[in-house]
Amino acid sequence: MGDSTILFAVTGKSPAILTETIWSLTHETPPIIPDEIIALTTKEGREAIQSQLFDNCIWDNMVRALQDEGIDIAGKLKFGCSQEHIMLFPSADGRRDVNDVLTSDDVASAGDFILRTLRSFTEVPSTQIIASVAGGRKTMGVLLANCMVLLGRKQDTLCHILVQPPYDSPLLVPSFYYPMPNILHKNKNDGKTVRSIDAEITLAYIPFVRVRDIDWSPETAPLNYGQMVARTQQGLSKVVLPEITLFFTDAIMLVADIETKLSSVEFAVIYALCNSIKDGVVINHWGILEDELQALYAEIEVPADARWLSDFQKGNFPDMKEDMRKIISRVRKKLSVNGVEPVVIEELLPNIRKNKILYPAEKIIFK
Repeated sequence: MGDSTILFAVTGKSPAILTETIWSLTHETPPIIPDEIIALTTKEGREAIQSQLFDNCIWDNMVRALQDEGIDIAGKLKFGCSQEHIMLFPSADGRRDVNDVLTSDDVASAGDFILRTLRSFTEVPSTQIIASVAGGRKTMGVLLANCMVLLGRKQDTLCHILVQPPYDSPLLVPSFYYPMPNILHKNKNDGKTVRSIDAEITLAYIPFVRVRDIDWSPETAPLNYGQMVARTQQGLSKVVLPEITLFFTDAIMLVADIETKLSSVEFAVIYALCNSIKDGVVINHWGILEDELQALYAEIEVPADARWLSDFQKGNFPDMKEDMRKIISRVRKKLSVNGVEPVVIEELLPNIRKNKILYPAEKIIFK
């Protein structure tokens, strides 16, 4: 990647934000000319870029217009329909590219993808990132902005493009992409026309906090988006993960000074989880707790005052695929209702499909 300036942009079905942003950057004083452009988008977004910018020669015409103005873009503004420049958001299971970012799983996967992609460029000290949040769904822009907060360096910038009415209207024919000489845009509703060259485009730079150096260490990397946010929030809030104490006879979980009473099966799962953490087991799926739970289920010498264990053994053994997620969800809710910090819950009971458990073993106590 070397010493280069890269425009990162999230885009949707209206890729005009790419031409509008490039036009504005190149008309800054002095001109800012990205070496390459990377669009983070969906399958529908890629089709829109292909049909609106390349099939209609809009991109090539804009490049020629910049050259005609005497702007030196030689060897710069590298952009095309290859996967090097148009990167598609993957589905949560990684098996396909998504058509749109609609579900919570899509959002989580998009966050991971943006973080991973952006991180590969920000690890090179000599690169400069210009990140545009103007396109795509609002969630995509928010994710990119948040990733810039997590990864941005002093040379990186965050921006938005503002196109003054009526040039921002989807009713214009032809559509507006950048100020073009000798082109009139007609409104399909009222028939009014405006000159393309009169369009006002404002490139708005967005100040943002850079927290890149907060509490990052080699043993915690690479982190996905959710873990990175939680770990950074912990550093910002000066939160020290509290001790977790499990009272064996009472089925009580104490997080710092917050007491939570658990059901028999909930306590069995948390006990198995914490025991595995103490044993140094890498917990990246709930099924890994099955042996610990089987040992509890088969325990013969049950203390008389450990009523929860007797109740656990009388019930059905939890299904590792169907029941575990529900049990963990109930415990998360109980802890949250009782006032346990979200970052603590996220470290101990994350979405196990995406995160591994990072809670320190020395913080867990059995009584």
